[in-house]
Amino acid sequence: MFASPHLQTGYTVRHPTEDDIPAILDVLYEHDLAEIGESDQYSPDDIHADWEDLDLSTDVWIIIAPNGMICGYGTLSTIPESGRIVADGYVHPAHYWHGIGTTLIELTEARATELIPTMPEGIRLVLVNNTGTS
Repeated sequence: MFASPHLQTGYTVRHPTEDDIPAILDVLYEHDLAEIGESDQYSPDDIHADWEDLDLSTDVWIIIAPNGMICGYGTLSTIPESGRIVADGYVHPAHYWHGIGTTLIELTEARATELIPTMPEGIRLVLVNNTGTS
């Protein structure tokens, strides 16, 4: 289990399972609605497509609130040919300002550091971190 100095007491981090997909979809929807006023209608197929190229045990995280609600979701993927490492993070608006976004950034940056040696030699690396409110 990951411990973040920024995550408020009672919140926990773990890697997701198939059973978490409905709650992840809720986080995506509510986050987008709060941040941009509208949201795409994500489906389980969208999550499965994202997960196809990711290792769930190292590149995908969920954050769980003290009441058991999934309130944060993050992924990290690579585009080796362009030198891009892309982090996406989402926080449910009912849990803004509890250190969730900051924790997702910490997780993705730590994993990105581990992936640097796997990227093509001599290419300029860029971490694109798409995380909204913390």
